[in-house]
Amino acid sequence: MGWYIHHVNISAYDVAESARFYRHVAGMEACDWVYPDPERKDNQSTDVLVAMGANNRGVHIVKPRAMFAHQNGFMLNPTIGGHFAITVADLAPVRERLAAAGIPYDDAGIYAMADVHQLYMLDPSMNLVEINQVIGPRAGKAPLADEEHGVNVQPGGWYLHHVNIAVVHVQETARFYETILGIEQKELVRPVEAGNFAADSEALTTFGSENRGLHLIRPVASWGKDNDLPHNPSIGGHFAVCVPDLEAVKVRLAEIKVPYSDAGSIAMDGFAQVFCFDPSMNLVEFNARC
Repeated sequence: MGWYIHHVNISAYDVAESARFYRHVAGMEACDWVYPDPERKDNQSTDVLVAMGANNRGVHIVKPRAMFAHQNGFMLNPTIGGHFAITVADLAPVRERLAAAGIPYDDAGIYAMADVHQLYMLDPSMNLVEINQVIGPRAGKAPLADEEHGVNVQPGGWYLHHVNIAVVHVQETARFYETILGIEQKELVRPVEAGNFAADSEALTTFGSENRGLHLIRPVASWGKDNDLPHNPSIGGHFAVCVPDLEAVKVRLAEIKVPYSDAGSIAMDGFAQVFCFDPSMNLVEFNARC
């Protein structure tokens, strides 16, 4: 089944401040949010929601709203704590598998993004995940039959490389994504001199081509210390943005006095990685080919 990571949704106390951070540090441009109803005006303020990326893809910076789930009749609240969204070609078999497995979910229909039908659920490690389907031209392209999170370059020259989620039982959670979505596990392509973390499939697995897509990792409390880095990307999850000039990102982070971990090619062959927190303490990885 073809699929791609459609977007990452991150919570921000000050949405505009976070948007300025990503614009300044990585050249990520804010783009118009495309609602199902073009006349809809609520939530279009940059105090509540900013989309970094075209056609609602990319990174969504959202102000948490405590009553959002109740107001929309949902079980889950996608504005709190962050989540990521996977686009598939057809939601019908996904719904059938969820029902057969007895997994509760919210069917939000087409409510937030033009021509995108959204489902929300929790995976076995209690990560909130959105599964969606694009059904019209305003939503962009549906995934190709054999696509595994292909490169989608956004205004500013960046693209969403992967999402890394922390899971206690890696293979249990991996089976959820295999069974419900029909996607296949891959082995992370690691450099010869890899970082100090376990390489077996019970500690780390991926979905997607060339290390892009979805990474599942078992948290390791000592990972940062073991690798002499101030940030620990194995805890709490993070997302990765591939940029055209990683050295420029490091210069800009230093200019605004944001501490970062220059991890080099610690985990992925052919890619250099930098980790830092954004203004709302979301951990983000900026990477580039090296």
